Amino acid sequence: MISIENLCFSYSDGEPNIFHQLNLILGDVPRTCILGAEGAGKSTLAKLLKGLLTPQAGRIADGDGNALATSAIGYVAADPDDNLVGITVDDDIIFGLENLGLSATEVRQRLASAIQWTGLNGMEKRLIQSLSGGEKQKVALASMMALGARVLVCDEAATMLDPPARIMLSECLRSLNTQHGAIVIEMTSLLPDALDADKIVLLERGNICFQGTPADFLAHPCGQQWLGASRGVLGLLRELDQCGVDGAIERGHLRNARSFIQSLLNG
Repeated sequence: MISIENLCFSYSDGEPNIFHQLNLILGDVPRTCILGAEGAGKSTLAKLLKGLLTPQAGRIADGDGNALATSAIGYVAADPDDNLVGITVDDDIIFGLENLGLSATEVRQRLASAIQWTGLNGMEKRLIQSLSGGEKQKVALASMMALGARVLVCDEAATMLDPPARIMLSECLRSLNTQHGAIVIEMTSLLPDALDADKIVLLERGNICFQGTPADFLAHPCGQQWLGASRGVLGLLRELDQCGVDGAIERGHLRNARSFIQSLLNG
């Protein structure tokens, strides 16, 4: 579990705070989506969690009350090319492992496990530049898994992907928790992605306006506003259909969300 306590942050002296005494519990459920429009503070929060930024006041603590060890946190950025440093798939995954001082045997074992988990089998020698956006994000996830990340922070990692690639990424995030016990914290401006989480936290200009389950969000005034932004119930249903809700890949959270929205439509 991660506890954000009285967090204050601004990018420079004299500028308004992005966050002022922010308090939030994360990791109490397997997958949390921080939902917000541009300028809400999502990317800033992601970088604070990873330790890429330092708060002016307050702290981020683990479940034992100690300062959060950022080495245990994986970070995936929105632009797939920002996450990768290797020439080939296996080069990229091995790069981080070599910095841990592991034995060659341990490196090979972790590489094989990460490749197997993400379904990148047979692609180990593929050039990074030849991969699709979704495949690049899978390589980034494989690297985080190989490093043993216990918390994965995705900073709008699905934003630049097409619907099939978003499905693929979401399935990887779900299995990262179910198979490896990692906590997933996803920053997004995409309502269908948020509806696939266990908890939604709505962020507006650095303030928390809502936190709860997807069903509770859709019944809340804040959720109704987001429905309007998605062109209403029918528009959101179309977005959910694009995410594969009625196809071969069906996920319980989206199925429940779709049923809930359909009940609203039926009155």
